[in-house]
Amino acid sequence: MRFARYHRIVVDVYALQHPERYGRSAKSFAAHLTGLGAWIENEAEVQSANVRRAWIVAARDRHAR
Repeated sequence: MRFARYHRIVVDVYALQHPERYGRSAKSFAAHLTGLGAWIENEAEVQSANVRRAWIVAARDRHAR
């Protein structure tokens, strides 16, 4: 069985369980929560969540400079 396809959901669940480290910003929390919600609704929707997550990360990186 291949576990790589579940890596993202494991990361999202772990991050939501440890908000003091991985949920410091509302955007980070929202990214993990939408990823988890999309997976619960339909595993195929994870691709959509990955696009949203990439947008959030790109915005964060632009503001960090």
